Amino acid sequence: MIHLSFSLPEPGSPWRKTWEGAKQGDPAGLAEIDLRYKYFGVNVAMLVDNVEVISKRRFVTPVDLALSLSHAERRISSGEDAAFGFTGSEGRSH
Repeated sequence: MIHLSFSLPEPGSPWRKTWEGAKQGDPAGLAEIDLRYKYFGVNVAMLVDNVEVISKRRFVTPVDLALSLSHAERRISSGEDAAFGFTGSEGRSH
């Protein structure tokens, strides 16, 4: 079983500001690359058969994670091997 959950960062967190920044204009007009790597940071936890795949302390952008998982799902559905990866917060220490 796969369990995926997320929560918003605490108020005042630099990651919470990624949500505030998107509200400065029309979020529908944001470029895909910005949605993938710049906005809507959340704490994510992912467990597969009770094995922690993504730590709940990890911050990622859900658009990047969703697109990565979607790509892996398409490959698996086509009978191919698949892996998923995402940028997450490698360059940030929040």
